[in-house]
Amino acid sequence: MTRFVPRARALPLLFLALCGAFSSLPALAENVEEGLKSFLEWEKREAKLAALPAECMLGDAWAVPGQWIRAQNSAYRTRPPLVDEYRLEEPIRSGAFHLALNPQALRRVDKAESRDAAGEWNEAWTGPLPDAPDGCEFVKLTQTFTAGEREITALRITIRGESADDTWIGDAGVLKAD
Repeated sequence: MTRFVPRARALPLLFLALCGAFSSLPALAENVEEGLKSFLEWEKREAKLAALPAECMLGDAWAVPGQWIRAQNSAYRTRPPLVDEYRLEEPIRSGAFHLALNPQALRRVDKAESRDAAGEWNEAWTGPLPDAPDGCEFVKLTQTFTAGEREITALRITIRGESADDTWIGDAGVLKAD
């Protein structure tokens, strides 16, 4: 059986490779720690959203029949204005949407738009923004679409303001029409 024996000229390369691997361990550990923190924050938010009291549920579409389909966050922009885009896996005929937001984001919603099956963005909802009741760390907003039922492929929410540091938007979806 042949054994591998590093040659003298390969040892410096092996040493450099090992040094490089070990020098990246702190960065790897930091990335893992950040990912774990992010996951734990997401878990806490999900638990709080699942247990929201009725006074933190805002909007006009709570009683509309149908099945809520969750949209996936597909794009966001953190420089002003803050824009979050949520896409659906396939076009869904819908007459309403929902969002979970913190009160800071709710106060600064500039517009909500939906993309139709042809790829055109349309205003999804206009009207006065409701205020988050006192004591609501998060609110769920459900609204019927301004233009009525249509085929939807994505939602886009724009938040006005100079900073996105204190805002959170999540748990977006559309109501699948029966």
